[in-house]
Amino acid sequence: MPSCTETQMGLSCNSAAERQNLANADQAEPAMPSHVGSAQQPSCTETDMGLSCNPAAQRQNVANSDHAAPPTPMPIPQGPEANSNPVKRTETIAVVFEPGWISVHEVGGTFLVPVSINDRLTLDFIIDSGASDVSIPADVVITLMRKGTLSRADFRGTRTYVLADGSTVPSATFVIRSLRVGGYTIQNVTASVASVNGSLLLGQSFLKRFNSWSIDNHRHLLILK
Repeated sequence: MPSCTETQMGLSCNSAAERQNLANADQAEPAMPSHVGSAQQPSCTETDMGLSCNPAAQRQNVANSDHAAPPTPMPIPQGPEANSNPVKRTETIAVVFEPGWISVHEVGGTFLVPVSINDRLTLDFIIDSGASDVSIPADVVITLMRKGTLSRADFRGTRTYVLADGSTVPSATFVIRSLRVGGYTIQNVTASVASVNGSLLLGQSFLKRFNSWSIDNHRHLLILK
């Protein structure tokens, strides 16, 4: 009986019957060798890292999972929440205010605080410890006089002030009946009249009326005690 031998070109058979048997064998389902168990037969696939082989038991689990029922979908919310935008969450830092803590805002490297003048006009003053007195521009002084909250009787004459550049300037002085900052009201505060282009300054004639004062740069607070 002719036999077939394996060569580099495949199987070589001596008879047509053997070739027919081989053709029939190619169309049949290949049988697993009897000495190899199904759990031991590896399945290898080529990847970028080389050959990756899995045992047959794992292949069967993957095959079963391919035919498994799809997972139950999550219920879709009904009502107005179904079309609402996702909630944006932001972290906030809570500041618990204590007596004597006044919120300030920073502009151009200086801190400004709201100040009420004679309970009639509230403006932002620059906190200026270098100013000996509270300073109010001439146009604001005129506005106070028009409102009737400041009169000629409140003026105390003229005083010479030394500016930051060393120069001196005379200025009219007057008494503010009340200055309110936060929850604190200070009465009879000396103030000077600045030029129309001058700034509103909260100077030492107000600040020195407290035992201590400070500015919290991080939380932007004026702390008065």
